[in-house]
Amino acid sequence: MEGQRLLFLILIAMLSYCAQEANFEIASLKREIHLKGKYARIVHEITMQNPGPRKLRQFYHMVHGDYAKNLFEVLAFTRGFVEIPISFEKIGPGNSSVYKVELPYTVEVGGKLEIEILELYTNRLLPKPEKLPLSSDEQKVEFVDNLYALSQYPITTQTVVVLLPSINNLEYYTEKDATKDAKTSSIHYGPLTGGYKEEELRIHYEHPTPLITFPKVERQILLSHLGSIAVDEHYELKNDAAGLDGEFNRLKYNMLSNNKQAGHIFRRLNTQLPRRAFGLYYGDVIGNVSTSLATREVLEFALNWL
Repeated sequence: MEGQRLLFLILIAMLSYCAQEANFEIASLKREIHLKGKYARIVHEITMQNPGPRKLRQFYHMVHGDYAKNLFEVLAFTRGFVEIPISFEKIGPGNSSVYKVELPYTVEVGGKLEIEILELYTNRLLPKPEKLPLSSDEQKVEFVDNLYALSQYPITTQTVVVLLPSINNLEYYTEKDATKDAKTSSIHYGPLTGGYKEEELRIHYEHPTPLITFPKVERQILLSHLGSIAVDEHYELKNDAAGLDGEFNRLKYNMLSNNKQAGHIFRRLNTQLPRRAFGLYYGDVIGNVSTSLATREVLEFALNWL
């Protein structure tokens, strides 16, 4: 393990050295790690500069090999939230994933550019403990990352901000260079200086919602020659939150509807349908769900769906 880590650091050093002649330098990097929702969301706010000797139009973003397998989306934006093209380039050192970002314009020698890169992850919030009683409402999860960002470019300074549902229910967090902010329920690290190095960032905290993923979604659209349209949507749904400790009890489950809902239990699914849709029906793999209820509500569109 130590030998692999040493080789990984050597390769990173070689990449950084080779980048000196004609590549970017990162003047500042701020990582916001959002842990409030169902998925882990990491936003990189990057200020890059071109030291020369030639113009540059492409930027390469690296995702650590330990976490790349859980990555399901990478997006890049200018600071005005205009999306810019990004594509998978290759497997880098330590099985890291390297993505190529096509910058909106050529950065001249001595020029600067600010961009944001968004990473979305599944299965980065791991229940701990792994099982809970049906009546429990104190689900706790653990998130692990590296305190220093992985990059092939030299970084002058970087900071990390971890945003949590609440700052009051922390089981554990990495305390080195950490400052807690109760108003924003966040933990701040940095400024951090120096190149990449292995230093664990670990947060163990209370998470109030189930962790829902859809491994598979299928939609069937049937067009009638009479003008009607029938749409069937099939969802393979998985709750990655804490499992059930013990046997399921229908009486205890029904009692939860009148009290505080257990944080690890998934009980409601929202979907957006056309306003004139009618004839709603649904079932599960064994048939009609007779104990469930579907209602129509007018919901405001929420940007914080993650």
